[in-house]
Amino acid sequence: VEQLDALLRGSPKHVSLIAATGYHTGMRLGEILNLTWPKVNLKERFITLEAEDTKEGMPKRVPISEELHNLLKSTPRPIHDQHVILYKGAPLSDIRTGLEKGCEAAGIEYGRYKDFTFHSLRHTFKTDSRRAGIADHVSEAIMGHSDGNSMSKRYDEVTDQDRLEAIAKLEAFRASVRQCVSFEVKEELK
Repeated sequence: VEQLDALLRGSPKHVSLIAATGYHTGMRLGEILNLTWPKVNLKERFITLEAEDTKEGMPKRVPISEELHNLLKSTPRPIHDQHVILYKGAPLSDIRTGLEKGCEAAGIEYGRYKDFTFHSLRHTFKTDSRRAGIADHVSEAIMGHSDGNSMSKRYDEVTDQDRLEAIAKLEAFRASVRQCVSFEVKEELK
């Protein structure tokens, strides 16, 4: 929790929004960098990706948590470009420099074979989902993992309501972790 907060504080604003989106959705970096406003429905609280938008070539619906909803609501929508996240008025293709700055400010080792890469946020999403008690096939549907070998997964449809309930459960779990960490820090300061 402290590392995430420090990373978001220490990163340039556009990188912070990208990292927060990854943390709250489990989306891949490319999916976030290519995300456009028509794919974001703040009213229904879903990001809808078409097959051509995903690495696995399958469409997916990603629920938007309350915290991400607030971040996206406060993000300006430029009139000259549909991308959700722009830097100096243009879409991004790489965030390594900004992510390195954020990691340095947070005291996190950045880079492949070290502490952190952007993909670490997908690991965090999946791990936190399990710890929050979300069924594997629901978190996998949100993240776009497909197993195809399991009959029960094939027959057990994950609905939008399942996705929304899962993201609410994940957010409640993360809030409880944050509360515990805050309490521990306060106790240490006494």
